[in-house]
Amino acid sequence: MKTNRTQIILWAVAVLVAARLTWVSIQHHMPVLDTTTITLFSLYGARVAAETIARAAKTARKTGANQS
Repeated sequence: MKTNRTQIILWAVAVLVAARLTWVSIQHHMPVLDTTTITLFSLYGARVAAETIARAAKTARKTGANQS
């Protein structure tokens, strides 16, 4: 169950970042293709970044890495 909650949080962060970047591109009157590209790449990039951060935190907790 915890894995599903983590995945939901990661997707939520990615969607929020993508939505913000999409809104900014719309406000700057960018073409539809550019806006779509920004949306897709920011969604993918934010998702991968959030996944990497979550994986690193999980590994640090599991291995008992020093937090000093």
